[in-house]
Amino acid sequence: MTLEELREYLQGDSRTLRELQERAKSRRAEGDPELEEIRRERQLLKLQNEKDMEELMKVLAAKRHRELRSRVEKEKIAAGLQALDKDEFSDIAKEKKMELERLEAEREGIRRREESLMSDIQKLSQRVNPTPPKKSTESVISHQELIKRRELEFAKEKAVEIAEIKSVLY
Repeated sequence: MTLEELREYLQGDSRTLRELQERAKSRRAEGDPELEEIRRERQLLKLQNEKDMEELMKVLAAKRHRELRSRVEKEKIAAGLQALDKDEFSDIAKEKKMELERLEAEREGIRRREESLMSDIQKLSQRVNPTPPKKSTESVISHQELIKRRELEFAKEKAVEIAEIKSVLY
């Protein structure tokens, strides 16, 4: 029952009560024998109104109690979820930190292996290709001349091939 319905109910009862009071006054003035009956009805109506009020107060108190209990339960659940989320995030953060440490250790191991392999490759290449003795400037010049001759011969061969292709095409 809403407050508006309660107000209308009580106002309706108060109107009835006023009507009974007016009837009682008029009967008193007349000296009507039903006066006692009207008084009893009025008292009964008054008692009924008080009982109705008490019942409504009990209903409202029970409703308020349920709402408070519901609110407390919701707050407990929310606090529990926050604690759970906090613990879960903490666990996830620990897992990520451990994973990061593992990856860093793995990267360091790979770097060491790479350095070791590069050192081994360098040693092997020195065994296979020992450092050539220093050449004199004359041998370097003759080597450069040799390269130039080969490039010139290669260019001449290509020119001849191009000339042959042109003669075939034209």
